[in-house]
Amino acid sequence: MLLKSDYERNITAKNWRSLLKDLLCTLGFYDVWLFQDVGHEKIFLYNVKLRLNDHFMQNWNGRLQNSSRANLYKHIASYKFQSYLNVCKITKFRVSMSRLRLSAHLLCIEAGRWTKPNSIPVNERKCLTCDVIEDEYHFDLECSMYKYLRNVYIPVYYRS
Repeated sequence: MLLKSDYERNITAKNWRSLLKDLLCTLGFYDVWLFQDVGHEKIFLYNVKLRLNDHFMQNWNGRLQNSSRANLYKHIASYKFQSYLNVCKITKFRVSMSRLRLSAHLLCIEAGRWTKPNSIPVNERKCLTCDVIEDEYHFDLECSMYKYLRNVYIPVYYRS
């Protein structure tokens, strides 16, 4: 009861006890704070870890879906190690693939949002060669400027 009584004496203070209480409440463990009893420690810690992970994943997915950026990433996102990082041994290609996935590139779809003083409207962020919106899909699979590179580096199975 020491944690709870210390907290109640100075309820407005922001310290590790208040942060712990907030975390337990957020994760649905308010009764643990209230009664100062975790029961079986290993089971409690296992459940806390699961809920922390679930809470993080829900927030991560929510922020991703509400973002105006990274449209490609929304379709391919998963919060786990990506196998292409092991498959692709050439560092500059691995970095380029990561940048493309994360929308950390200079294609018009992203670069247009950073123009000053006003960003370019999304429907005007076009490829200079093809006059269509220059996004990751267009860059990877459609743009006539990169047809030769696609033929060399992307197997037919993935291009068709």
